[in-house]
Amino acid sequence: MGALNWVGKFDDDQALQFYYSAAAGQILRNRNIYYLTFGNVWERGPILAYLDCLYSREEVDSKGLVSSIQTLEKESPLTAQYVQYLTWIANFDYRLHPKWNMYVKGVYETGSVYKDNWIYKKGTYRQTWNTQFCVEYYPLKRKDLQVFLHLSYKKIHFPELARQIGGKDFSTQQIKLGMLYTIPVI
Repeated sequence: MGALNWVGKFDDDQALQFYYSAAAGQILRNRNIYYLTFGNVWERGPILAYLDCLYSREEVDSKGLVSSIQTLEKESPLTAQYVQYLTWIANFDYRLHPKWNMYVKGVYETGSVYKDNWIYKKGTYRQTWNTQFCVEYYPLKRKDLQVFLHLSYKKIHFPELARQIGGKDFSTQQIKLGMLYTIPVI
């Protein structure tokens, strides 16, 4: 695997940051994998916002998201080949007070096949939407303790090509109330 990375920080306080990367490698003999990623961050005062994009083109489905759809060939499942994934992540954090933070996040992802192979025809097999909202409270000065309320909604849609091999749409919702404590070691 080889990678080329670029990091840029702009403005006097480096509030605007860019993280770009391209990578290529071989996952199996004569089977390649390619990644393109970019991250754009704005961090100033109480605001932290970012927009990330991740793209992968894989000659063997290393993530298994397209391959896992099939239910017709359960006894001898077929790993999808020639797949690509595109993911967008947007996040907005706002520090309300030194002890209070909140964020909202959205994710959109697609998984598709770019060349016919076995039971997989060229086209989109998976679309995922995810939204999250969280409020965090840090009662201690060192921020070792975090109390949070987290709401999440995720919808996975399987277009017609995926339904032909057994895909069924579903969604999940979660409400989490929790506490995290980081044990200071050093």
